[in-house]
Amino acid sequence: MRSLIVIALVVVSLNACAGQTPTGGKDKQTIFNLDHELTEALLSGKCDVFERILADDYSGTGADGTVRNKAQAIDACKSFAAYPESIRPQPKVANDADVRLYQNVAVVTGKRAAEQQLATFSDWVNKRPPLKVVDEVRYTMVWIKTNDRWQLVSAQATKLAPTDRQ
Repeated sequence: MRSLIVIALVVVSLNACAGQTPTGGKDKQTIFNLDHELTEALLSGKCDVFERILADDYSGTGADGTVRNKAQAIDACKSFAAYPESIRPQPKVANDADVRLYQNVAVVTGKRAAEQQLATFSDWVNKRPPLKVVDEVRYTMVWIKTNDRWQLVSAQATKLAPTDRQ
Protein backbone atom coordinates (compact mmCIF):
# COMPACT_ATOMS: atom_id res chain seq x y z
CA MET A 1 0.00 0.00 0.00
CA ARG A 2 2.88 2.38 0.79
CA SER A 3 4.25 1.92 -2.74
CA LEU A 4 0.87 2.99 -4.14
CA ILE A 5 1.07 6.18 -2.09
CA VAL A 6 4.53 6.76 -3.56
CA ILE A 7 3.21 6.16 -7.09
CA ALA A 8 0.38 8.58 -6.45
CA LEU A 9 2.79 11.22 -5.18
CA VAL A 10 5.03 10.87 -8.21
CA VAL A 11 2.16 11.01 -10.66
CA VAL A 12 0.38 13.91 -9.02
CA SER A 13 3.43 15.93 -8.17
CA LEU A 14 3.04 18.39 -11.04
CA ASN A 15 -0.68 18.80 -10.50
CA ALA A 16 0.07 21.38 -7.83
CA CYS A 17 1.10 23.78 -10.55
CA ALA A 18 -2.12 23.45 -12.52
CA GLY A 19 -3.78 26.41 -10.84
CA GLN A 20 -0.79 28.71 -11.15
CA THR A 21 -0.14 30.99 -14.08
CA PRO A 22 3.13 29.93 -15.67
CA THR A 23 5.68 32.61 -16.38
CA GLY A 24 6.98 31.09 -19.60
CA GLY A 25 4.21 30.58 -22.10
CA LYS A 26 2.50 27.84 -24.04
CA ASP A 27 4.92 24.96 -23.40
CA LYS A 28 4.80 25.38 -19.62
CA GLN A 29 1.01 25.47 -19.72
CA THR A 30 0.98 22.36 -21.89
CA ILE A 31 3.12 20.50 -19.34
CA PHE A 32 0.81 21.62 -16.51
CA ASN A 33 -2.23 20.45 -18.52
CA LEU A 34 -0.66 17.07 -19.30
CA ASP A 35 0.20 16.55 -15.66
CA HIS A 36 -3.34 17.45 -14.63
CA GLU A 37 -4.63 14.94 -17.17
CA LEU A 38 -2.24 12.28 -15.83
CA THR A 39 -3.38 12.97 -12.26
CA GLU A 40 -7.05 12.76 -13.18
CA ALA A 41 -6.37 9.53 -15.08
CA LEU A 42 -4.74 7.98 -12.03
CA LEU A 43 -7.51 9.06 -9.66
CA SER A 44 -10.28 7.92 -12.02
CA GLY A 45 -8.60 4.68 -13.13
CA LYS A 46 -8.24 5.72 -16.79
CA CYS A 47 -4.79 4.21 -17.11
CA ASP A 48 -4.78 4.32 -20.92
CA VAL A 49 -3.81 8.00 -20.60
CA PHE A 50 -0.44 6.81 -19.25
CA GLU A 51 0.15 5.09 -22.60
CA ARG A 52 -0.04 8.43 -24.41
CA ILE A 53 1.72 10.72 -21.91
CA LEU A 54 4.60 8.51 -20.76
CA ALA A 55 7.43 8.11 -23.27
CA ASP A 56 8.19 4.56 -24.43
CA ASP A 57 11.52 4.68 -22.57
CA TYR A 58 10.00 6.22 -19.40
CA SER A 59 11.76 5.46 -16.13
CA GLY A 60 10.38 6.52 -12.76
CA THR A 61 11.93 6.09 -9.34
CA GLY A 62 9.53 6.24 -6.43
CA ALA A 63 10.32 7.61 -3.00
CA ASP A 64 10.65 4.01 -1.79
CA GLY A 65 13.38 3.35 -4.39
CA THR A 66 11.18 1.29 -6.72
CA VAL A 67 12.08 1.82 -10.37
CA ARG A 68 9.30 1.40 -12.93
CA ASN A 69 9.29 1.50 -16.71
CA LYS A 70 6.26 2.55 -18.73
CA ALA A 71 4.53 -0.86 -18.64
CA GLN A 72 5.10 -1.17 -14.89
CA ALA A 73 3.76 2.35 -14.30
CA ILE A 74 0.61 1.47 -16.24
CA ASP A 75 0.23 -1.75 -14.21
CA ALA A 76 0.71 0.24 -10.98
CA CYS A 77 -2.04 2.64 -12.11
CA LYS A 78 -4.36 -0.32 -12.66
CA SER A 79 -3.56 -1.68 -9.19
CA PHE A 80 -4.17 1.75 -7.68
CA ALA A 81 -7.52 1.99 -9.49
CA ALA A 82 -8.61 -1.31 -7.91
CA TYR A 83 -8.54 0.20 -4.40
CA PRO A 84 -11.75 1.74 -3.08
CA GLU A 85 -11.77 5.47 -3.68
CA SER A 86 -12.19 6.14 0.05
CA ILE A 87 -8.70 4.80 0.84
CA ARG A 88 -6.79 6.15 -2.15
CA PRO A 89 -4.27 8.90 -1.42
CA GLN A 90 -5.58 12.33 -2.36
CA PRO A 91 -3.20 15.06 -3.53
CA LYS A 92 -2.83 18.18 -1.44
CA VAL A 93 -1.70 21.59 -2.63
CA ALA A 94 2.04 21.71 -3.24
CA ASN A 95 4.25 24.19 -1.48
CA ASP A 96 6.37 24.91 -4.53
CA ALA A 97 7.01 23.88 -8.11
CA ASP A 98 9.26 25.19 -10.85
CA VAL A 99 9.46 24.49 -14.59
CA ARG A 100 12.63 25.24 -16.53
CA LEU A 101 12.55 24.96 -20.32
CA TYR A 102 15.56 24.11 -22.50
CA GLN A 103 14.30 24.04 -26.10
CA ASN A 104 12.71 20.58 -26.31
CA VAL A 105 13.37 19.56 -22.68
CA ALA A 106 11.55 20.67 -19.54
CA VAL A 107 12.75 19.99 -16.01
CA VAL A 108 10.18 20.30 -13.24
CA THR A 109 11.09 20.32 -9.55
CA GLY A 110 8.99 20.82 -6.48
CA LYS A 111 7.42 19.49 -3.32
CA ARG A 112 4.20 17.51 -3.16
CA ALA A 113 2.00 15.94 -0.49
CA ALA A 114 -0.74 13.33 -0.48
CA GLU A 115 -3.15 12.50 2.31
CA GLN A 116 -4.75 9.15 3.01
CA GLN A 117 -7.21 7.81 5.57
CA LEU A 118 -6.28 4.41 7.02
CA ALA A 119 -8.49 2.33 9.31
CA THR A 120 -8.54 -1.26 10.48
CA PHE A 121 -11.60 -3.44 10.86
CA SER A 122 -11.26 -2.96 14.62
CA ASP A 123 -11.36 0.83 14.13
CA TRP A 124 -14.55 0.47 12.11
CA VAL A 125 -16.22 -1.86 14.64
CA ASN A 126 -15.26 0.38 17.55
CA LYS A 127 -16.27 3.52 15.64
CA ARG A 128 -12.80 5.04 15.91
CA PRO A 129 -11.89 7.63 13.30
CA PRO A 130 -9.41 6.57 10.62
CA LEU A 131 -5.77 7.50 10.96
CA LYS A 132 -4.77 10.37 8.68
CA VAL A 133 -1.43 9.74 6.95
CA VAL A 134 0.32 12.52 5.07
CA ASP A 135 3.36 11.79 2.92
CA GLU A 136 5.47 14.53 1.39
CA VAL A 137 8.09 14.24 -1.35
CA ARG A 138 10.50 16.40 -3.27
CA TYR A 139 10.41 15.48 -6.94
CA THR A 140 12.06 16.00 -10.29
CA MET A 141 10.39 15.26 -13.63
CA VAL A 142 11.90 15.45 -17.09
CA TRP A 143 9.70 16.03 -20.14
CA ILE A 144 10.79 15.96 -23.78
CA LYS A 145 9.13 17.43 -26.84
CA THR A 146 9.34 15.39 -30.03
CA ASN A 147 7.20 15.84 -33.11
CA ASP A 148 5.50 18.81 -31.42
CA ARG A 149 4.34 16.61 -28.49
CA TRP A 150 5.46 16.63 -24.83
CA GLN A 151 6.02 13.30 -23.04
CA LEU A 152 7.25 12.42 -19.57
CA VAL A 153 10.54 10.51 -19.78
CA SER A 154 11.68 10.46 -16.18
CA ALA A 155 10.35 11.05 -12.69
CA GLN A 156 12.04 10.72 -9.32
CA ALA A 157 10.68 11.34 -5.83
CA THR A 158 12.40 11.52 -2.45
CA LYS A 159 10.30 11.13 0.67
CA LEU A 160 10.78 13.92 3.17
CA ALA A 161 11.51 13.15 6.78
CA PRO A 162 9.17 14.90 9.24
CA THR A 163 11.94 17.43 10.07
CA ASP A 164 12.27 18.41 6.38
CA ARG A 165 8.59 19.31 5.95
CA GLN A 166 8.89 23.06 6.25
